[in-house]
Formats: sequence, structure tokens, C-alpha cells
Amino acid sequence: MDWPIFVFFYLVLGTTHQLLRRVLGQRLAQYNAVINLFFFLFVHYPLGLLLAFTIGFDLNIGLANIIIIVLMSCFFPIYNLLEFKASEHIEAGFFAIISNVKPVVAIVFGYLILSERMSFKEIAGATLIIIAAFLYSSFTYKGASQHSKSGLMIAFSAILISGSLGVYEVWILQRVGFGEYLVLGWGMQTFWMVIISWPQIHNLKKLFNKENGFPVLALSLANSLKGFSFLTALYLSNNVSKVSAYVSFLPIFVVIAGYFILREKNNIKLRIFCSALGCLGLLQLALG
Repeated sequence: MDWPIFVFFYLVLGTTHQLLRRVLGQRLAQYNAVINLFFFLFVHYPLGLLLAFTIGFDLNIGLANIIIIVLMSCFFPIYNLLEFKASEHIEAGFFAIISNVKPVVAIVFGYLILSERMSFKEIAGATLIIIAAFLYSSFTYKGASQHSKSGLMIAFSAILISGSLGVYEVWILQRVGFGEYLVLGWGMQTFWMVIISWPQIHNLKKLFNKENGFPVLALSLANSLKGFSFLTALYLSNNVSKVSAYVSFLPIFVVIAGYFILREKNNIKLRIFCSALGCLGLLQLALG
């Protein structure tokens, strides 16, 4: 099977995930912790273990690496909780536009921590992304409710954490193998999610009724499988830039799907323009 089909899967699954996150963020805001617990404990980590046993692993990675993984893994559930909380107040299309800032954050941290150099094209791409996010955010912020303003701040906090975690994963994967990281890294992320959500763990059974059971399961599967689709596309193509260029069109998919499925019609012309501008910036980053 050729790698473009997995890019297509990524775009479909990524769009599905962001739309469902918006719907459930509004409908089941009080179950944020246990929804994310279900994702980590019953979907994401089991799939990670399956992949790890398929490719092989050796858990003898040294005490220092284990301590680093234990400490850093707590930020992954925090990021997921913040992202879900922000979706309660921010439309899916809006979130997709400002989420383009994630690779910009990763580039900045990569420059500061990993001493990675930035090309002129990367600087230009990062500038376009920031302009698009700032333009739409500032225009929307003026007439937004207090809840929406709070949601925007939560979203940017999640984006900042996510971008920095991307740099951490690149760094830690240089120190341990991929299979080892799936077992220990994803395992510790799940452990911290259990700790954080423990006071609400009794609410797990309340999620799975006729109304909410399927969308919660679909959200978790879409979130996990989009990551596997991206990794598979990278593996088959062996070309990070090309795959990254194609997946950069995700915000446009989300904006269009949000318009037709969730009826997100506010400032639609500006939203399309900003999502297109952000995609152009992401293309610059991917091909820079």
C-alpha cells in the first residue's frame, strides 16, 4: 500500500478527531478527565504496545532516561486535558487555525534546546503562521464572551505545551529506541493520566450509554489512529518533508468540515483565508 493513502487516512481521522472533540467538549465537559483516561488506558497505550511488540524493544535504557521519561510524561495528559477544555469554548475551525502555531513553538524550542538552525524558508513559514493565528484570534477576541476568551488562553497554553513536547520526543528518541519509548513513554503518560483522573474514575461507566458511548470511542480511536497513520506514511515514504507538506492541509479540511457539519459559519471568509495562510506557512516549514 502506498504512503499517500495513509496521509489521506490522517487527514480524515484528524478532521474527525477535531470535530468530535468540539462536540464532546461542549456536551461532556464535566467528564474531561475520564474521557482522556479512556483514550490513554483503553485505546492509545494498547495500540502502542501492539506496535512495540511488532517492531521489538529492549527496556534496558538506563536510569537517567527512565527518570526523564517519568518526569516529562506528566505533561502529555495535561496537554490533552487543556485541549479538551478549550474545545468547550472554541469552535473546531478556530482551534485548527491557531493549532498551526505548534510547529513554530517546536522550531523555537528546537533552536534553543537542540541548537537546530532555521532556514529563511522556515522563518518565512513561521511568520505566515503567526500572522494567520494572530489575525483571526485578534479579530475574534474583540467580540468574544469571557468564556471564549478564557478558552482561547487555555488553547494557547495547550499549544505551547504541545510544541515543546514535540521537541522533547525528538530528543528522547535520539536516546532510546522507538519501541522502548512506546512501552515506557506511553506507559508513563497513561500512568499519570490515571493519577490525575483517579478522583473521577467512577464516572467511566457513565460515559458508555446509548448517547455517548460511540462518540467517545470514535474520538479515542480517531486520535490514536491518526498518529499511527502519520508514522506509517513517514515509514513508507522515508520523506518527512513531503509527508509534512501534505498533512499541513488539515486546518482547511477542519474549517470546511466544521462549516458543513457543525454549522460553524462565523467569519467564514476570514477563517478560510487564515487557514489557507496558515497552510502556506506550514508548507514553507515542511519544504524549508
